[in-house]
Amino acid sequence: MISFTPIALLLLRVSIRLFYVGVAVVVVLLHWNLFGLHQLTSYGKVLAASTLTTKPSPTNEKYYTRVLDRIKSLHLPKRYFTHFYIVGTIGCLLSYSTIITHSNKWLLAASLPETTLSMVFMTIQVVRRLVECLFVVKQSPTAKMHVFHYVNGILFYILTPVAIVIDQIIYERNQDNVDSPKVFLEVLGSSSIAPQHVIACILFIGASGMQSVCHWQLAKLRSTRRDSTVQSPATPQSKEQIQTSYRLPTEGLFRLVSAPHYFFEILIYASIVIAHGGTNLTSWLVLGCVSIELGVAAHDNRGWYIKEFGKDKVPKGWKRMIPHIY
Repeated sequence: MISFTPIALLLLRVSIRLFYVGVAVVVVLLHWNLFGLHQLTSYGKVLAASTLTTKPSPTNEKYYTRVLDRIKSLHLPKRYFTHFYIVGTIGCLLSYSTIITHSNKWLLAASLPETTLSMVFMTIQVVRRLVECLFVVKQSPTAKMHVFHYVNGILFYILTPVAIVIDQIIYERNQDNVDSPKVFLEVLGSSSIAPQHVIACILFIGASGMQSVCHWQLAKLRSTRRDSTVQSPATPQSKEQIQTSYRLPTEGLFRLVSAPHYFFEILIYASIVIAHGGTNLTSWLVLGCVSIELGVAAHDNRGWYIKEFGKDKVPKGWKRMIPHIY
């Protein structure tokens, strides 16, 4: 059994929190096209379009310019998104195992409702997204994502369940002599279900359901003749091929925003913040990190639709991901 010292737990929690902050800062800088590396945050149709407009550097170009071009060319298949949710599912299961292994039997039964809810929310989210990636989402065989996005996603789904576990273990370390039914009842009484837990559950269920609806709507838009619109996986998509593979979404909330599924993803992580009553710093950092990443992706997504289909074709007042706001 792994032994967690108080210092090790605190250092790990600080490191995970710094990861969320660091990712958010890097994504913003890349969005501002730092060193011309905006492509690092792009994937799918947006990355394909930006790749078409990128010209390779001449052989006599400066060394660092060629290095940057090499970095921008580090792509992986977009279907590897599935790996995020496989890793997330495994991470959640291991987190449950860690809590059970390190918990006092009485304290485990009276664990904090917010910790329990956070783990349940995270587990449902990654399992649902895994099922959608396998059976709902229609990926083009040429769709790519940058290796930066892949590594970032893998780390996110590894560290987030760990962050929840750390909060649980630190909570337990702060409880003394939880070794009897009497103390168990005292802890249980102080950990009763509060209104914010009910609100969090309602928000999570609603946002998860609506996000699934959006994914089904997008899947229906993809051409069933995908194989006839692309060449080999090694050949970049042309502008005509991209237009053939995608159609402008205008069903449901897509009438108001270009990426409502991103908005519902943010609400899913907001439900974890609400479950903690807004007092857990890690949950706020996760929400902030996800909001910034999806906000940038939604901005690029809307820009791609307008560029490819024309501003006159998109609905009037079409926002990025939050109806009437952004």
